[in-house]
This record gives sequence, C-alpha cells and structure tokens, in this order.
Amino acid sequence: MEPGGAGEDSTAAPHRYRDHIDFRGGQFHGPVAVYNGCDHTPATALSDLPAPPAGFTGRDRELTALLGGLRPPDGTPAPRTPALWSVTGLGGIGKTALALQAAHIAQGNGWFTGGALFLDLAGYDDTPRTPAQAVTSLLHALGVGGIQLPSDEVDQYRLYRSRLALLADQGKRVLLVFDNVCEPGQLPLLLPGGDAHRVVFTSRESHESLPARELVLSPLRPEESAALIEGALRLREVEDDRPQREADAVRELTRLCGHLPLALQIAAALLRHRRSRGRVASLVEELRTRTDRAATLSSRGVDQYGRPLALSPVLEASVRRLAPDRARALCLLAQVPCVDYGTDTAAVATGLGKPAALDILEDLAQAHLVTLEQPRDESPVRWHMHDLVRGPRHHPRRVRHPSHRGGAGGPRAITAPLPRAGRTVRPSAPPGAGPCPPGCRDRPQECRAGLVRQ
Repeated sequence: MEPGGAGEDSTAAPHRYRDHIDFRGGQFHGPVAVYNGCDHTPATALSDLPAPPAGFTGRDRELTALLGGLRPPDGTPAPRTPALWSVTGLGGIGKTALALQAAHIAQGNGWFTGGALFLDLAGYDDTPRTPAQAVTSLLHALGVGGIQLPSDEVDQYRLYRSRLALLADQGKRVLLVFDNVCEPGQLPLLLPGGDAHRVVFTSRESHESLPARELVLSPLRPEESAALIEGALRLREVEDDRPQREADAVRELTRLCGHLPLALQIAAALLRHRRSRGRVASLVEELRTRTDRAATLSSRGVDQYGRPLALSPVLEASVRRLAPDRARALCLLAQVPCVDYGTDTAAVATGLGKPAALDILEDLAQAHLVTLEQPRDESPVRWHMHDLVRGPRHHPRRVRHPSHRGGAGGPRAITAPLPRAGRTVRPSAPPGAGPCPPGCRDRPQECRAGLVRQ
C-alpha cells in the first residue's frame, strides 16, 4: 500500500484527521482486512434453545428438583445450590426432553437474562465433539468470531470464561445445556469460572468425578406412559379415540415398551402410520410375538429434533462403549430368566467370583444398562435389567458360559449350580409372554431350576 496520491500534501488534511493515516488516493496491493479496534461493546449471549419437547409428560419430581437448582437466589438463607447439574439414564429415557423443558420454563421466568445456550456434544455418535470444537461454537454464540477469535486454543478457553465472567458482573446469568456427554473430560474446560451461571448436561452414564448434582431418570409410570401415547396420537388427529376405546391394549402396549419414552414415541408413530390397520391391539400382538422388541420399535422419519425413530441403534451405541469383558458379562446377564437377582446369582451367570462380578455390575449400573435396587431394610442389594436391553440385537453375539465345554447339547448360557436364590428371585417372562405370575417370590426352588434350564 502506498498512502497518499502523487502531489498530495498530507499536512493539508483537516485537524480532526491528523491522528489518522491518510489513505486517500493510495494504492492497495493484496487482500485488505478491516478491523474496528475501537469496538469494545460487551457481547451478550444468544438464546438458541431447541423447541420445548412436544407432549412432555410426567417427571414432576425431577422437573421440580432441576428448576430448584436453576432458580436465582432470592437473598434468603438457604443451602448453596450447585452450579452443575447432570441428567442421566438409559438411552431413550427422556434426558434431553427434561433438560429442555426445564430450560424453557427457567428462561420464560426470566431467570437467565444473559441467555441460554444449547450444544450437542454428540458423545454417542461416531465422532464426538471435542472441547476445542465446542468452545469455538460457544464463542460464536457469545459474539466472538473472525479476527477476534484467538488462534491459540488456550486463549480461546480464557476468552470464553472472561466473556461469561463479564456477563456475571453485569448481573446477567447464562444457562448452558450440554447434551450427550460421553466422557467427563468433555466438560471441565467448558465450565464457567464462577457459580453465577448454571450448567445442565445429559449423559447415558453417571460421571462421579464431576461435582454435579445428579438426577437419574427411571422409566415412566404406567399412567404417564398411557398419557404420552394418547397425547402423541391426538397431536396429529384430535378425534383419535383409540386410547379410550382400547384402554387395555394401550396399557399392554406401554408395558411392552418398558415405559421408555423413546419406545413409546416410536409406538405412537407406528400407530399413526398404520392408521389403516385400525386397532392398537394389532401392534400389541406384533410386539408380543417378536423375539427382539427393540428392533420392531422402528419407524420412518425423525423426531422433532431430527433424531431417527429407532430404538436399537440407541441401545447398541451404549453397549459398544463397554469394555469387552463388560459387554460379555452384559450378554450373559441378559440371559438370566429373572426380573431381578442378587450378586451371587450374577456371579454364577458370568462365571466370575463375587468380587469381580460386583465390579462389573457397578460398571454396568454406572452406564445405566443395569439398575441397582437398594432395599430399605438390611436385605442384600438386587440388580435389574430393562426388558428392552435384553434384546439379542444389542449384543455382538451370544456368548457361552465359561463352564461350557461343548458337546451334543449345543451352546449353553448357564450350566453351573446356583446359590440359594432366596425369596426375592422372580422368573423373567420369556418373549411374547405376560408378566411374572403372582406369588413367584414364594417359589425360589422353581426359580433356580428355571435358571439352570436356561
């Protein structure tokens, strides 16, 4: 660049321009970047939450607890509320729906004047989002981009925390919602430096190393499941009265779906698509007769957030994250024909000693693929696996029990004698059968015999 045209006297410029370089008539060579170095306007966070979940049902207790954590302090003495909250549970249990429902209510109440940001960390996709990719997206949402964006990653994190701190100093709280966190290492660099803001993240695993208040989601209650089906059907056609005409079939459908919100949404989509087939009972019969219910629960299209309406890929993604010995144990435990069982029974099923079996059970519970049931009295703990997780499609292959030596009898899952089962062992219903018969807790010998036969 050559400032000033030929024969021009730069000293002749007005006084108000003498602190600038006079480029009038100059020649520019190469690309030119224009930067307003005097622009120090503080950025304000945007609000980019996805739409609230349509037909949100149930979760009253969890929603109340989460909103209590997001509510701004009112000046009255109260226990300190954690700034970091986690919503965890089995894939398809409704974690994102709860987080978004709470976020929209909180924002509607004016609790986050600095904005609310949502970012999917894609932890269960083939290529999870790294913290470096996430902080770039967050800085753009906070108004930082282009030449203002530092090239050094460390400086980006520093600038991100500084922008959040500036908003906190201005009394503007920000809500950060991180969806699908798979590793605790995805989060620490993205957390604000103070406790003025709030962070909610969802995960299919519990992350005990993080200082978060955890809300573990369970399947819906039967009446909530029926309400979800009815709401989904009437959302498309207000006059759809099948839930009332076939109340018993709807109840059975929700049971076959394990009261899992994603499974229920897929079932409702199938009922909408198969309107010509009429009755809910036809879908119930199909699910009853299939050996792999999760594979049957698949429908064309996507949900309101662009996610495929298919249950098996969601469960398979969780199983793929397991270490080989954990995945093998899960496959063996899926073959135990009991609704719940003790650690001794799990040890027999996996062919491991009790301490090793307990370690595996705790890891599977951390991944929410089995559930720990802690009795209120001094009874031993029980373990439970959701019916839809038992499906053979989610396990890479059927494995043999370590005691199996082969032979004419073919592969066997469990061949070792079982310990005394106690009065709380209940045989699991085989595919296509109804619930466990009443009084099975009073027949431990029959339960043990059934497990040995399996």
